[in-house]
Amino acid sequence: MPQFLVVREFPPGLSEADSEANFARGITGSFHYPEVRWHGTYGVSTPDRIHGFCVFEAPSPETLLAHAQYCGVPFVEIREVAEVDPRTFPTVGVEVPAEGSLFLIERRMDPALSDDELEALSFRSANCLAGFPGLGWERSYWDAERKVSRCIFRSPAPALVREHATRVRIPCNSVEDVTFVDPAAWAWLYDQFGLPRHWESSRS
Repeated sequence: MPQFLVVREFPPGLSEADSEANFARGITGSFHYPEVRWHGTYGVSTPDRIHGFCVFEAPSPETLLAHAQYCGVPFVEIREVAEVDPRTFPTVGVEVPAEGSLFLIERRMDPALSDDELEALSFRSANCLAGFPGLGWERSYWDAERKVSRCIFRSPAPALVREHATRVRIPCNSVEDVTFVDPAAWAWLYDQFGLPRHWESSRS
């Protein structure tokens, strides 16, 4: 099923109660749109801005749009993406770190970048991780139309993320601390509404 990012932005000072209400509205909306599956949310919060994106699977952008409008949670846009799993690229001597902060890296690629060149960059990025102890590439979301990649890394510091990008010769337009909300944290609400725990079978 196609994968999408629902890009969101909220005013500074969003309360924890309002944030939880937004998650609850999004989840309960799946009662009416069971084909829409939420796979997690990445959020960046600063004193001036709260933004991020939610990862969904849906049959079509129209179905996801209907779900988003029904839930009433503010969003900026919906983008179709391809998820890139670093485990599909061979690495040598790389251990995924258990500790460290999560970082969201935005990479704006050359518009003329070909699919083969993108694969070569991904291979090089994964293969260079062995030289950066403590750095782990968790996954990326590739927007082919805009040639933009949103990468999730785990690292003890943002400087290590930038150093890796320099070594690999890959764009690193922004690096931001990010938090991740997993659907499993809301399993009780899925159970309450009789919704399937889709993450237990569709994601490893």
